[in-house]
Amino acid sequence: MDADIASLLVAPLPDVPLSLRIEAPCVDPVAFLRLPLPGEPLLWDASSWGESAVAARGVVVRWNLMSKTLNSVGREVSAFLRSMEKRSAPCSTSDEPRCYGGVSFDRAGPSEVWVGFGSGSFVLPRFLYEQHGGHAWLRLHVLPGEPLLPMLDALQQARRSLFDLPPRASVQPAGPFHLTEDTEGYRRVVLAALSAIAEGVLEKVVVARYLLLEGGPIDPWSVLDRLEGEPMVRFAFGRGNQVFLGATPERLVSLDGRYVATEALAGSIQAAPGASSSLLASNKDRREHQVVVEAILQALAPFCIHLDAPHAPEVRPLRHLLHLRTPIKGEAKEALHVLDLVGALHPTPAVCGLPREVAAAWLRENEGLERGWYAAPVGWFDAQGRGTFAVALRSALLQGSSARIFVGAGVVQGSTPDGELYETSLKARSLLDALGI
Repeated sequence: MDADIASLLVAPLPDVPLSLRIEAPCVDPVAFLRLPLPGEPLLWDASSWGESAVAARGVVVRWNLMSKTLNSVGREVSAFLRSMEKRSAPCSTSDEPRCYGGVSFDRAGPSEVWVGFGSGSFVLPRFLYEQHGGHAWLRLHVLPGEPLLPMLDALQQARRSLFDLPPRASVQPAGPFHLTEDTEGYRRVVLAALSAIAEGVLEKVVVARYLLLEGGPIDPWSVLDRLEGEPMVRFAFGRGNQVFLGATPERLVSLDGRYVATEALAGSIQAAPGASSSLLASNKDRREHQVVVEAILQALAPFCIHLDAPHAPEVRPLRHLLHLRTPIKGEAKEALHVLDLVGALHPTPAVCGLPREVAAAWLRENEGLERGWYAAPVGWFDAQGRGTFAVALRSALLQGSSARIFVGAGVVQGSTPDGELYETSLKARSLLDALGI
């Protein structure tokens, strides 16, 4: 056993959960997921947001939402994390262990499509690879009484494998693939949404659809490789034989102490020369964006001493699309858990509509789509309730040789079925590219 790993065992083992950490080489975190470690996979790569990149395998503890509230689960999990003893080798500051997971868009009941995901869950992973600020670590979480030595051997072998990684080869899609999409059905739902808006039932509603890709087999790690490079959060959550993955541009909320950060991201146009000016000048997109800004400010106001938001949006450039974006910052009135803010914000008008409850009910009745974790909060939190959650957009549910790609567009007065269909096709482009289509 390596000396630094052995140093973790110098002190007697406590009768509490342990978090053990050792230094590791800096590699692409997706490479860790390719190692022969057991258990469901997880990726949270928020390095483009200045946060850590984390890849993990296995589960020590899982907390399922079921009938519980986000607030109660958050405090239960954070209390467990506070009970952990942390050891790090060689000597370095040991940061807080984190839980990772998400919730479903609409906790209405079981889903035939999202079999293993349920209404939401958070996990404390078994084996983790963490990278931040030019440094990297491997971490192992164990419960009292679990056989520690075999897991330390696996951790040691994982580190050696990361040091000996060969150059990353370009993996070609398996294919050939068959793509299915119900464009006429989507047009009908958009027309129904426009009728509800004209009747004054809704101000805005976000209508989503999916594209079904079949062929395969599909390698999720190659898909994540090809999603690298844009200023977005790459994520992957495995449940059973399914993997939900994507690269989302939208932060739902971050909480660090009393510092709150979020953003409004709504209003889109295809990336092209001069498109930024066209987007900023679009009354339809500016209206759609402003209702999101106002709803976020209203939802956060009870929790914050003050909130700051620019008077005009900026343009957020991505590979295929430009979005209107308004960053929003604030200071919490008191000590909060990040899940308090997640519960207050989700679903925002950027993924649901306005009025929120009416739009959610309308989607349940008319959209005909099992959204599952699509357009829902995914992220992490620690023992102190700090954390970051993103909105799971630009995403796909993979199972064997099939992939469901989920995309949506905001319908407001002035929208057209063809326009919304075209926007969702643009939003699907990054996943189709990553899948080799």
